[in-house]
Amino acid sequence: PEYKGPWRAPQIPNPAYVGEWEHPLIENPDYQPNSELYKFESNAGVGIEIWQVKAGSLFDNILVTNDVELASERAEEAILRTEAEREQQQEETARRAAREAEER
Repeated sequence: PEYKGPWRAPQIPNPAYVGEWEHPLIENPDYQPNSELYKFESNAGVGIEIWQVKAGSLFDNILVTNDVELASERAEEAILRTEAEREQQQEETARRAAREAEER
């Protein structure tokens, strides 16, 4: 047959149809409007969602501040610590490789 446009499911009449459903409104005697519901005295928490692609990933040294100088100082400290840890890891890996070579 010739193309008649996109297919649509056939509609059958429903004699019980009374229109779109509308939820009933139920009185709540305890309800009190509060225009300051969103305000907090202190937001002393931070939520971080991390999606790990590789198991065993570690995240640390998270700093939340608006002080640029403090952030720079802490970043330098973290970089120095990371470099020292990397050197220790490389030394340990070299020791293990030497130990395994001796055992063979």
